[in-house]
Amino acid sequence: MRFQKTSVVDFPIGAVSDFHRNPKILKELTPPLAPVYFHRIEPLNEGSIV
Repeated sequence: MRFQKTSVVDFPIGAVSDFHRNPKILKELTPPLAPVYFHRIEPLNEGSIV
């Protein structure tokens, strides 16, 4: 099974790219009670697998 999602964001590509490359964003967006564990926090790059 493979999940794929596409969204259109009305912001400059640089701002969107900076947002997604920030390794702290995922922690900030994750609900406090979600069973998510961060083993490594690295910036996303083109071709990153998450």
